[in-house]
Amino acid sequence: MPSAPSIPQVSDALATSTRERFQPRYAESLTDDDGRQIATNLLGMFGLLKRWRDQRDAAAAAASRTKARSARKRRTTLSAE
Repeated sequence: MPSAPSIPQVSDALATSTRERFQPRYAESLTDDDGRQIATNLLGMFGLLKRWRDQRDAAAAAASRTKARSARKRRTTLSAE
């Protein structure tokens, strides 16, 4: 079972930048802590998407290797007959 992902560290500059970027979308004033939470959530989401993509790619590579081995085995069996 894979380990739980670590919580990304968000710098003060990223928290401030995120708050400024998202402020127009909120009626109430956002704080730097709000910006930090938004950035943390986004980093976590993209980390999860990357992990899923990596798992999918690893599974596809393993399936491809298995298929290639099966094809070689069939060729070897056919040539031995």
